[in-house]
Amino acid sequence: QHGHCLVTKSHDKDLSKWAAQQRRLYKEGRMIDHRLSRLEQLDFEWDANEAQWQKQLQKLQEYQQEHGDCLVPRRQGSLGNWVHA
Repeated sequence: QHGHCLVTKSHDKDLSKWAAQQRRLYKEGRMIDHRLSRLEQLDFEWDANEAQWQKQLQKLQEYQQEHGDCLVPRRQGSLGNWVHA
């Protein structure tokens, strides 16, 4: 439906909790092999923070191509918030 495996609380609170639990199990080395394999087949995002950062960087690159600079106004939604954080 969304074309990615980066689940946020705003999309689905329960699924977001579950995804966070899978990330924790993976980081702790406690992920069962067949579950790890199935999640990797889905291109599951193991580092949600890095994935979000990459997503915003892509938006910034698109903004720069369109406007010729990276002077994103604060009012430019999530990209504006990210640039000014």
